[in-house]
Amino acid sequence: MTKNKNEVRGQVLIVDDIEDWCEELKELLVEQGFAVQTAQDKHKALQLLQSHPFHLAIIDINLTDEANNIDGLLLNRFIQENLENIFVVLMSARSLNPQELESIKPAIFIGKSKIWQELNSLIDQFE
Repeated sequence: MTKNKNEVRGQVLIVDDIEDWCEELKELLVEQGFAVQTAQDKHKALQLLQSHPFHLAIIDINLTDEANNIDGLLLNRFIQENLENIFVVLMSARSLNPQELESIKPAIFIGKSKIWQELNSLIDQFE
């Protein structure tokens, strides 16, 4: 299948409180033909989720706000309960135990140390 260079493969939201992570992931995804928005906090992420038709959301689980709340899991729950057709990838520098992995479904989890390898195979699903 030949893709037009101007054709967008999908809309992606990246949420991480570390701006460098957002920018590196954004660069990779833009090179792959995706339109990408980024957010460094839950407030901007929620605003974007309610105003854009995203296909994929990549969210850091340990997204913290000024009160040091862990918000990545809350964003996943909001998406699963309120929005349709958004595939969610949760990432973290720490591993999740089996109970935590079960609680995030249907989202998937990728450790930050493996995000580059696994993200490439994941985005191939958007052909």
